[in-house]
Amino acid sequence: MEFVTISQDQRKAFIEWVRIFKKGMNPNNLFDFWMKKGWCDPDKIVEKNMYFWCQSGFGDSKELFERSLKDKDEKIVSAALYSIIWYPDKRYLPIIKKLSFKDKKNKELKKVMINFLTNYDEKAVNKIPPEYSKSSNEKNNKIKHMPEPVDELLRLEIMGLEIGKGLIKIVDSSKGGDLLERINGIRRQFAIDLGFIVPIIRIRDNTQLEANEYHIKIKGDIVGKGFIMPDQYLAMNPSAKENVLEGIQTKEPAFNLPAVWINKNEKIRAEKLKYTVVDYITVLATHLKEIIKKYAHEIFIREDVAVMIENYNKRCPSVLNGIYPEKISLSKIHNIFKNLLRENVSIRDINTIFEAIGDYVGRIKDIDIFSEYIRTYLKRNICQKLVDKNNNLNVIFLDSKLEKKLEDSLQKSDTGYRIVIDADFKKELINKILNEIKNISEKGISPVLLISPNIRLYLKMLIENEIPNIPILSYAEIADNINLKKVSQIKIDFN
Repeated sequence: MEFVTISQDQRKAFIEWVRIFKKGMNPNNLFDFWMKKGWCDPDKIVEKNMYFWCQSGFGDSKELFERSLKDKDEKIVSAALYSIIWYPDKRYLPIIKKLSFKDKKNKELKKVMINFLTNYDEKAVNKIPPEYSKSSNEKNNKIKHMPEPVDELLRLEIMGLEIGKGLIKIVDSSKGGDLLERINGIRRQFAIDLGFIVPIIRIRDNTQLEANEYHIKIKGDIVGKGFIMPDQYLAMNPSAKENVLEGIQTKEPAFNLPAVWINKNEKIRAEKLKYTVVDYITVLATHLKEIIKKYAHEIFIREDVAVMIENYNKRCPSVLNGIYPEKISLSKIHNIFKNLLRENVSIRDINTIFEAIGDYVGRIKDIDIFSEYIRTYLKRNICQKLVDKNNNLNVIFLDSKLEKKLEDSLQKSDTGYRIVIDADFKKELINKILNEIKNISEKGISPVLLISPNIRLYLKMLIENEIPNIPILSYAEIADNINLKKVSQIKIDFN
């Protein structure tokens, strides 16, 4: 990122921004603000997500900020400097002055922040401008509430977490709450596993919720909720036998498994009885992780794709030259990514994905089929996530007659091809698949359904509501180094 020397007008605007922020106003983000003021060139922002990692977006995290300033990684330290706006305290000046950077842009950033803090005026910040006052005669020119811009009411956050008042301490590090750190870990893990940055998750307390209740939201809608018991442990019995622990019977929220809330003394007994025992913050963090995994295709928005393409074109300008946007639109590329993420296929290997798009663009019009071809380019990554420790892919096959029956049932509609079968046939098929999955899973094996490339996508569409978590692969998606191990075969008598 490149900065110009900060002027007095810019310093005043900076202080104004701090004043608004401290009074509860919520600008979209610091980068938008800086770009509007002309303090940086948006085309040269290549480390935008480093800022979000540092500040986290989960409310103020001063401990994370201070720790990041002392990090050995120059990128993380520079990202922390971006967050000075949140913590404009002159006590940080000696620390910042001692920072040493190799990168020229970071050296300039250091100068800007030293300049800002040196001229920072706490009195000016605390003085409310007239346009935000209820009246010019109000005592001490202070107000309790500030007007909220209409556009703030219209803006939906991609992800949000609402908590009851009894759970506020889980985000307070001074009281032992480490939820923010765990969410940071989840975001980093998803960046590695699925190849995209999980958006900022806003955590708010909601007085309308019960004390220990929480709601997980995506684009304003509740997609998950639950109750957790602070300072207690959740015990789950993997053997599914009758519970013998003393505590409060409940359901584990992420997987809806029978569980019981127990105290610290009962925890020792539960572990001896081979129960799976986790602390209460882990319960919420696990639920949040599963929600992100389930709705990754909704969380990854079109703006993210645009940024990804822009950064990729800077590194590899020739790959998409003449292809995007000439032959394929942003919306179609976005839909391809969504199709991949919907089945938890990583988009991290962006080089391979864009090369595949270049190979098939103009030849395939249907985006769903286009996505199927791209999956074959990613087969090694797909299989690696599903094999066991012996590099075996434990597969359930469909009988050849059953597979032929499903393929003959393909019909074209306005929205593409679909498998059209009668309700009884569908019910029998789903029940047989569920029974096989149950029998195999009880042996500690995670199965994969293997099927012809011609109907893989359409079988997924047919059964995903009833069986959402079974991986379905085609023969074309099996990597060369993978050992196929048949664990079952599904047959249906058509006589």
